[in-house]
Amino acid sequence: MDYATISKETISCLEQCTASLNNSPLSQSVRVLVELRISQMNGCAYCCSLHSEEARKLNIPQEKIDVLPGWQVSSLFKDEERAALQWCESVTRLDKDLEKIRKQLFHYYTERQIVDLTCCIAIMNAWNRIAISLEEGVDRRPVLPENPDPIVYKGMTVNQLTEACDDYKAIPNFDVLLQENRERAQTVKARLNPIHNVAYGTEIIQKLDIYAPENAKNMPVLISIHGGGWTMGSKNPWAIPAEILMSKGIISVSIDHGLAPQYRMDDIIAHVRHAVAWVYKNIAQYGGDPNCLYIYGMSAGAHLASTTLMTSWHKDFDLPEDVIKGLVAMSGIYDLCTLVYAPQTDSQKALQMTLEESRRDSPFYHLPQHSIPSIIAYGEKEPLILYHLEATNYAQKLQKAGCNVSLIEVPGANHFDMINELTNTQGQLFKAVEDMLNGRMHG
Repeated sequence: MDYATISKETISCLEQCTASLNNSPLSQSVRVLVELRISQMNGCAYCCSLHSEEARKLNIPQEKIDVLPGWQVSSLFKDEERAALQWCESVTRLDKDLEKIRKQLFHYYTERQIVDLTCCIAIMNAWNRIAISLEEGVDRRPVLPENPDPIVYKGMTVNQLTEACDDYKAIPNFDVLLQENRERAQTVKARLNPIHNVAYGTEIIQKLDIYAPENAKNMPVLISIHGGGWTMGSKNPWAIPAEILMSKGIISVSIDHGLAPQYRMDDIIAHVRHAVAWVYKNIAQYGGDPNCLYIYGMSAGAHLASTTLMTSWHKDFDLPEDVIKGLVAMSGIYDLCTLVYAPQTDSQKALQMTLEESRRDSPFYHLPQHSIPSIIAYGEKEPLILYHLEATNYAQKLQKAGCNVSLIEVPGANHFDMINELTNTQGQLFKAVEDMLNGRMHG
């Protein structure tokens, strides 16, 4: 139906309304993102194609255009863009909490801009509805070949996410290196003879080792959580860095926790929190200072360590909110939604997380309410699209929450190299950790 000809005067008025926004103080890039997002929500193929092209002409990165449907969990959008996109979605749906969302707009926009933004949303919805209802199902987009590996999350495809999450498979002789490291750790552990397999809970897996120097008294304590994709690994390899930390007057506690698929992610996180509670309430008898507890994690352990910074769990264990005085997180995934969008990764096959579970258990979405010094590290040779971005995005979120954050790239390191980076006493990472544990890095 040629609606522009049939009702020329009315359609002309709508076109004039659209053109009037060209004189608005509202930025063109925000306007185009809003128009594209509304067209996506309404399913108007022609408008999606049109406004995507407009966005490219404004030099909006293609990656940003690709991830627009998931703007809520992407780090590519500025706060003012997020506010506008939230408003456009809420107005389009006529959500019940419009007043609350509108008040947030005043942090970024003037009254004129808010009115123009709302008019832009209304006009775009009008165009979508006219085009969809009167075009009789005609799709005016160019026909494109189907993409066998579409972008699914944060500008990444399923295959890219899978390869990045299972990056260890690309490390030459990874299994051999891992076994050699286990054997070395076993030798060191036998020599150090730590207080071994102390129960911190009622389940068989809930055991920890304590590495404390002789005659320890009121020493800082570092709780260590191993990696292994939440599906494997143990506390034993920690013996290697523990020996060096003991020589520096630092007690360390390495823990075992439940593993998938026998345990769900919620259970694994609960084990870590039980361990923190045990250490806080008992470490004094081993020479540790319960008011100087720090936590460390590598790979999956980095995620689990970071969950102790999340809020609202401490009261269940009778712990102060600031029980953890500092975080050291290396080569971690802090937004677990990444795994949900890569269902063929080894971890997700075992964990079987839903999107709801992944958001609930992601430190990226649940930040501390008080300042905690944090060291976030990744290896230079680890996948850029995963560990580099995860570290950078989480560090930025912690900084916005008021934390003192040190973001460190370890030169030349792949995922395996990061395992024992704390044995490199001349490295930037070790020195930063030593400063933190000695109270020289404050929140």
